[in-house]
Amino acid sequence: MLGIMLITPAWAGQLVIAGLDEELEQNVRLVAGEFPTNERLVDIYFDLLPQQTADALAAYGYYKPKIDIKRSELDGEPIININVELGEPVRVNNISLEVTGQGKNDPVFLDVLAQSAIKKDSVFRSDEYESTKSALIEAAQARGFFNFPFVTNKVLISKE
Repeated sequence: MLGIMLITPAWAGQLVIAGLDEELEQNVRLVAGEFPTNERLVDIYFDLLPQQTADALAAYGYYKPKIDIKRSELDGEPIININVELGEPVRVNNISLEVTGQGKNDPVFLDVLAQSAIKKDSVFRSDEYESTKSALIEAAQARGFFNFPFVTNKVLISKE
């Protein structure tokens, strides 16, 4: 029996990110996904990177970054460079976070509100916003409140 094994060379494209700390870079890489292992997919990956980078940074409060993306090659392998100037993050200007009705003075709800990372003048992070909402829902369900509405549930962001 004769066996033939074809070995294709490893694809070694790389994404190089400059201008971000480790946490922000990690989030950009997470949102962007793995560098394509197929040369034909690199164009699509490249085209999606500006919006994916912007989305990854917005989650951390950076809504107006300057993003410069360039594509090059080294020894026939693609390299995509992202250079980011973050600018100033969006800060919480005004916050109204309260529990009304039967749970208004409940220590569990009061603790959730006190533990919220969303404070006036803090950088707005969507993960902290979602975490606070989830904590309120979990507290309500744990206390037997199963039919409760969020009277108002919105975030207004001014990019100016």
